Amino acid sequence: MVLHALRSEIMGGQLQPGTRLVIDDIAKRMNVSPIPVREALQVLQSERLVEVRPHIGAVVTDITPEAIQEIFLLLESLEIAVFRLAVERFHPEHLDQLKIYHEGMISAAAQGDEERWIVQNAGFHTAIPTLANLPRAREMIARTGTEWERLRRLRFQGVSRPDSAQAHAEHAQMIQALADRDLPTLETLARDHNRHAYTHYLGQVGQKPESGL
Repeated sequence: MVLHALRSEIMGGQLQPGTRLVIDDIAKRMNVSPIPVREALQVLQSERLVEVRPHIGAVVTDITPEAIQEIFLLLESLEIAVFRLAVERFHPEHLDQLKIYHEGMISAAAQGDEERWIVQNAGFHTAIPTLANLPRAREMIARTGTEWERLRRLRFQGVSRPDSAQAHAEHAQMIQALADRDLPTLETLARDHNRHAYTHYLGQVGQKPESGL
């Protein structure tokens, strides 16, 4: 409960970068002992949402706009690696689960429900390594995706998302390529999917992509 609450407050912006996280104060506010607060902060530190500074203690980490290139490059590389293993491990019932997330994204977009779309999109991308029994890759994709969502909320506030129709089309192509065990197409889709988002967000704030991505 403490971990979920603190993570939600950081992701939602209630706890801004640089905010001190005093264990006793948090424990009193949440009516718990200091132990679960201390344990929650350790998890949040591993997720790069909290850092411990000398003579200050735990504070909410900052994340600069320049991190966008590293984040999308990591997502691209991780997803290509996952596809290389998943292409041989996927079964028809796995594809059904991806279709559920895909349909959820389409439904959320039609209803203008951005928060639900975010959840369904994250579910789609983490379901691939999960269903392929790649727990380490799943954890890394989820953690990098969380960093991106936090960066988007903090530094790209008010910037429109990329065209959802294109994202839905690319997700549908991923499902089909997995069904066909078509690794070259999957690698191309992983690159294009992440680079489209990267260039879109930079373009919205008047910046040009760096040559690395």
